Amino acid sequence: MPRQILRRKDARARFSVKRAKFDEDFVLRADDDPFVRGTDDSVLLAPVRLGARYVGFFDDEAFNAAAIA
Repeated sequence: MPRQILRRKDARARFSVKRAKFDEDFVLRADDDPFVRGTDDSVLLAPVRLGARYVGFFDDEAFNAAAIA
C-alpha cells in the first residue's frame, strides 16, 4: 500500500490538539532533538513540503506517533 500524506489539519486531529500545541510539541524543527518532549521513544513528525505554502505529514508516521503519545 502506498504511503499517504495527511494535511496539517488531519494530522493534528490524530492528536486531538490545537494548532499551536501541535506545531510546538509534535512537529520536527531541528534534527538534534527528534523526540516528543517528555518521552524517550516517540519521534516527532517530519514535515513534507507539498508546495510553497503547504506542508503534509506521512500517514503512517502520524499514526505511530499518536499511538505512542
